[in-house]
Amino acid sequence: MDGNYSVMSDRGCSYHFTTGVFLTIANIITTILGTFFNVLILVSSSRLHSVSNLFIINLTIADLLVCAAALPLNSVWTVQKTHGICVSQGVLYSRRVILTLSSSASLLILSWVSIERFVVISRPLRHKFYITTRRIRIVLAITWMCSLMYGAVAAFDDNAFITIFSTTATVTCSVVVTACYLHIFVVVWRQRRSQTELQRSQYQSQALEKQVAKTMALVISVFVLCFAPLTIARQTVTTTSHGALHDGLLLLALSHSAVNPVIYFLRFRDYRAALKRILYCKSIQVEYSRNSDKTCLDNNQTELCQIVS
Repeated sequence: MDGNYSVMSDRGCSYHFTTGVFLTIANIITTILGTFFNVLILVSSSRLHSVSNLFIINLTIADLLVCAAALPLNSVWTVQKTHGICVSQGVLYSRRVILTLSSSASLLILSWVSIERFVVISRPLRHKFYITTRRIRIVLAITWMCSLMYGAVAAFDDNAFITIFSTTATVTCSVVVTACYLHIFVVVWRQRRSQTELQRSQYQSQALEKQVAKTMALVISVFVLCFAPLTIARQTVTTTSHGALHDGLLLLALSHSAVNPVIYFLRFRDYRAALKRILYCKSIQVEYSRNSDKTCLDNNQTELCQIVS
């Protein structure tokens, strides 16, 4: 949740040309692929209405902010520095706001997902009473409002209080996520050991919930792996030896937004099925349109063609 994404890289206004070209191309590729896959997830999610899907939709929105807004600004950043131009304040602050907003929202949503999975796995018969769609919508709305306020403040005013607050919030969320998933894996392990034939049907009914938990654990792991090098570098690398290193690690951190939708498609059959239905319907519509046009031309029914089109 660190609002100061650019402190280390602000001090230099130029890259080595080869480094700048590489970072620019990497930014553009990540932007295109990330935006494409995240849009596919949002389109596929329109037919899915589970509580877990609400979290995935909001995580995808946060990822789309990174891919469609922050990464293009990052590309402008790298192009300017490749040509030895100091980055404009408009690009700098816009990028900071978007990155702080999206990273804060992602971290908070992942924490809520961990808590939701904890309740579902630990209280399989009671979780629907505690977790409702209405409550989740309220929690997500509050999450986005808090992330927006924090992003607006942290991006423009980097002081000791902001640093302490962001560090405390990040550590707290990390502890919550770790504790929840440790408990989840313990519960799953115990259930497997104590499983009987009579419990088999109930166990199978919980298989999907456990798959969701494992998938979100994978998403969290990718988030940590992508951000860990940048976080470590900020604490260990001196301010005189960064520049391209910092920006390369920042790109690695942001690339998790392009990886997440791929994980959803690979892990969830519902998303693959929804995407196939969408593509199948589109192909039927195109084929129907072609056949209609052909029929209209063959029968010279111009007025009917205009009505159909």
